[in-house]
Amino acid sequence: EYSSEEYSSDFVDENNEQEEAKTWLDSMDALIDPQTPMEERPLLLQSILSSPSSIASTLQSSFTQKSLSPLLTPKAKETLSNVQSINAQLTSDILPTLTSDPASVISSFTSTVLPLLTSELISASSNPTQTLQTIRKIL
Repeated sequence: EYSSEEYSSDFVDENNEQEEAKTWLDSMDALIDPQTPMEERPLLLQSILSSPSSIASTLQSSFTQKSLSPLLTPKAKETLSNVQSINAQLTSDILPTLTSDPASVISSFTSTVLPLLTSELISASSNPTQTLQTIRKIL
């Protein structure tokens, strides 16, 4: 006989290891991701549509908190966090430096950053992820 603990709603991979169960927001992320294979999309949509109580709970949280945050998918939260980090860096570091000593910023940019940026942009088509990481390091 099998105990009820052996059967759970968690996903099980081919190595028979349990993975964390996906929420409807995780499924939505995967559904709208252009890299998700077409054959997976019907299952993702079915997963979302079979979660009305979870969706209702998320909507209720959003209304209660007067915030859209509970409705953001994991990738949207990550993107928002990245944008907020860039905004903070611009307003606290970059813009004050530009306004305090614009001549040295221009000199530094043309002698250091511009050549590096040019070479990175040329190689961007072969490795865009590395290019983005390099640009982030510069900024």
